This record gives sequence, structure tokens and C-alpha cells, in this order.
Amino acid sequence: MRYFNQNDMVTLLDDIERLITDQNKVGDTWREVLPTDLEKDPILLQRTEELYARYRVTAQEAILHMNEIIRQNQEMYLENSSVI
Repeated sequence: MRYFNQNDMVTLLDDIERLITDQNKVGDTWREVLPTDLEKDPILLQRTEELYARYRVTAQEAILHMNEIIRQNQEMYLENSSVI
């Protein structure tokens, strides 16, 4: 994401990592993550939903941006293959 200057996505991914680490890492060990964690913790559910909503928008914007850069600079990203 940094390569394509997608700083919003980098920030979002850092926020997701921080949520996971804060929730599941205790000292040097990781606790088991269970599907019911979201059901039992309304704050975690809310934070996860907020991050997911941001992710959907940010990912779409990042994909469009990267596609445009690749289209404009195809020689840098795509191999020219010819079939004989």
C-alpha cells in the first residue's frame, strides 16, 4: 500500500492490527480467538464494524487508484507476452 501511496489504507491496516493486538495479545502470548468474542463484547463488535465499514470504502478506493496507475504504466507492471 505504501508503494502506491495509499496512506489511508496503511493507517486503516495499522488500526486493524492494533485492535487485534490489543484484544488478543497478553504479554508475549496470544489468547485463543473465538467466534463468540464479538457476541460477548459489544465494544469489540462496534469497533470491528466501524473498521470493516472503513475498510470497504478504503479498499475500493485503493483498488481503483492502483488499477489506474497500472493502466498508465503498463510497461512497469505487465509482461509483454506474444503468442506465435
